[in-house]
Amino acid sequence: MNIKILAIDMDDTLLTKELFISNRNKKALQQAEQRGVIIILASGRGPYAMDPFIRELGMDQKKGYVIGFNGACIFRTDTKQEIYGFKLHHDLAVKAYEIVSSYGFPIQTYKDDTIYVSYQNKYTDIDCTLTGMNLEVVEDFASLLYEGAVKFVIPGEPEKLLALKIQLDKDLGAVTNIFISKPYFLEIMPKQADKGIALAYMTEKLQIPREQVMAIGDAMNDAGMIQYAGVGVAMANAVQEIKDMANIISSNTHDHDGVAEIVERYILS
Repeated sequence: MNIKILAIDMDDTLLTKELFISNRNKKALQQAEQRGVIIILASGRGPYAMDPFIRELGMDQKKGYVIGFNGACIFRTDTKQEIYGFKLHHDLAVKAYEIVSSYGFPIQTYKDDTIYVSYQNKYTDIDCTLTGMNLEVVEDFASLLYEGAVKFVIPGEPEKLLALKIQLDKDLGAVTNIFISKPYFLEIMPKQADKGIALAYMTEKLQIPREQVMAIGDAMNDAGMIQYAGVGVAMANAVQEIKDMANIISSNTHDHDGVAEIVERYILS
């Protein structure tokens, strides 16, 4: 395969369950770069939470790209320059907050190194553990939204979130992008925010045909880029819907160098 762009999800794909990049994965990506492959990290994380991995891969020292907040922004890894970005504008952000609150769920939003939440439950601290960000409870949550919101996360019981998603699709589905990124996280994003849309933008900007693009992921927030890429790859630990739409399924999980397996087999061999 003549792959020129490799887009990789982070959590449960490139990262182990202990949230680190294995030596084998790191070596495979660096060898791919040496062969001229452009690496794009594609994550639900924002810029602050991506910094440690950017530095670990040495991408802070050269031109590279991150699709952040599930496609709501793209930025350069060396300069931190934002290439493009979208937000839920003020009125829509407030409406989303009010609807979620009316169904009895807390809601989180993100800025710089802090996660702001309307109130806590047993799931609200998980994103702090995953991202290394701080958590702040804000009672007057609507007051945060004067500039809009890059994304919302609703933390809750998986079964209840499935039911909530059905309601939110009816209430907001026409004007937002709504998906479950982890069983206990339901996300509300700007309509234009999708990893697939962001990857298509970068592919066109870099003038590389989609047939030479590979995307690797595991969850429904990876669906857009896996469907867009010429070669879509699902991790062995991916949800079934992602496996069904992928061209290739890795033999190994994210805990056993699944990314390196794919890179070694289809790019480095």
